[in-house]
Amino acid sequence: MQFLIGTSGGACRDFAYVRLHRRRVPYSGEYGATGLREWAAWMRDLPLRAAHVYLDNDDAGCAVRDAIALQEMLA
Repeated sequence: MQFLIGTSGGACRDFAYVRLHRRRVPYSGEYGATGLREWAAWMRDLPLRAAHVYLDNDDAGCAVRDAIALQEMLA
């Protein structure tokens, strides 16, 4: 997976946005439980109050299911 992370600047440095991309076939399929667990562990290790994660959109609705699964892993 490729990703881009940006953190807030100035006085507020307690959140980040993360955009996940697929390397092989963009905008298709799901990340899967293993991939999402790795991202959840990575985000948990950051000193953040919030992370705004953007997943690849696709015509099968995998992004929505992946977002829900990731949110549950981070809860």
